[in-house]
Amino acid sequence: MQFIIMVILTVVCCAAANAYVNAAAEKPGKRALWLKTLASGCFVAVGAIGASGCWYTEFGYLVLGGLVCGFAGDVLLGCRYVYPKKKWTFFALGMALFALGHGLYIAALLSFTPKILYVAGPYAAAAFALSYLYLRKSSVKAGKFALPGGVYLAELCLMAGCAAGAAVYALSPGSILFAIGGLFFLMSDDLLTVHTFCKSKSSPDRYRALHILYYSAQIFFGYSLILLFVI
Repeated sequence: MQFIIMVILTVVCCAAANAYVNAAAEKPGKRALWLKTLASGCFVAVGAIGASGCWYTEFGYLVLGGLVCGFAGDVLLGCRYVYPKKKWTFFALGMALFALGHGLYIAALLSFTPKILYVAGPYAAAAFALSYLYLRKSSVKAGKFALPGGVYLAELCLMAGCAAGAAVYALSPGSILFAIGGLFFLMSDDLLTVHTFCKSKSSPDRYRALHILYYSAQIFFGYSLILLFVI
């Protein structure tokens, strides 16, 4: 029954996210914000159900905490279009919450074994270099957000690297799914950076793609909690 509810929530999440992207393309505002809130609330609910059925309690609740931070970050990022005068304040607060969420994901993954850092280090270094080259090629000018954005990107790359390490040293369907989600999250944020700081290269297709990747990542994190069994 719990799995069926998770599937229903996933369908609602996808529908709400799609409606949000369409609404945001027409006129970002309160309707788009409510749709975004609904979509993000669904992945938190998926995570909550997953955490309740996860045999590894510490991992489950740390991941759930990361999903909650993602939900709050989404709401704040959505508020920047409703309250344009405080756009960059909401952006900074939203990214701070995402950074906190990534910290919780890293803590959850490291709880398996510190050995995952053997994979996480090289993975993070390579991911950061590739992201930097992509953003530079896209002529991103982040201004005052360049330094905190770079720190955030490094943390995100480390989270994705830890997820890949967990898929190696704590192999299970759940850890593999989490590793895919980590990669999707990284790709999504690279696209979001281009969309936010390089308007000349933003496009409806890129905007839709980044949300597909983002919501897939968070949903994957939620499902990973019930798939943590040894292959």
